[in-house]
Amino acid sequence: MRFNIFKRKRPFEIIEAGSGSYPKALLFQAARAEERARKRKSLGLKARKRRFLGIDKEIVDIDAALKRTGLKRLPKNLKLIAHDAIEAMKKIKPGSRSIVFGSYVLNCISHYSEKRGAESPAILFLELAKKAVKPGGRIIIVEDKAATRFYKAAASHVGLGFHAIEISDKKALHSKAWAIRKRASPKRRISRINKYFEQGTNLETVLYAMESGTIESPEEFAKPTIFIMQKPRQGEHPKIITPDSTRYGLASLTPEEQKAVAEIMRR
Repeated sequence: MRFNIFKRKRPFEIIEAGSGSYPKALLFQAARAEERARKRKSLGLKARKRRFLGIDKEIVDIDAALKRTGLKRLPKNLKLIAHDAIEAMKKIKPGSRSIVFGSYVLNCISHYSEKRGAESPAILFLELAKKAVKPGGRIIIVEDKAATRFYKAAASHVGLGFHAIEISDKKALHSKAWAIRKRASPKRRISRINKYFEQGTNLETVLYAMESGTIESPEEFAKPTIFIMQKPRQGEHPKIITPDSTRYGLASLTPEEQKAVAEIMRR
């Protein structure tokens, strides 16, 4: 049997669930990836293809989105579909994606569902995301720090490695995503928690998060945090990396995954 050691790498496929009506960050990522590939090709160099899929229930106004970003056309490496995130994930070819990303989308899905525990939409989403990514692929979710215990337990339940990284206020303040900017300071987080109270969250939930050691102060309840979960490669066991284990951190990601996480950090 002959092996080709120069076998062409598969495209780096990224899904963003809940990309929004105006997916500005996703458009920028796709456009930059397309431009980098074009420049490398012009120099006679090979470039690994990066493809993006944006999913959101809201129908995207393409013309308005392009106007907001200053782009003249939709990048060829980007596809946008209007669909429920969970239903869309059911149709993704197993093992075909590199990263599945969502920013505060599971927060919204779970809030409007009466199902909890193993039947919650968030658990179902993670199971579908695990099925969609290739071995070693990542599921990257941005949610409030208060959800740390839930996602750590959910990752264990689904069979995923787990790591949490808090987004600093400085990075959150310069984010392009309003959901992250609105949580970029203690004052803004307290305002967001008051919104949660209006939506049905009770004080006991906040106090429990403090008593369990998930947060140290009430305002940390809404601190934006990145939860990185990895699908084990064949023969591996899921790795749980503690949030304060900085020696792994982003260094545990591949260069391409670091680029994706860096984009999230400054969204």
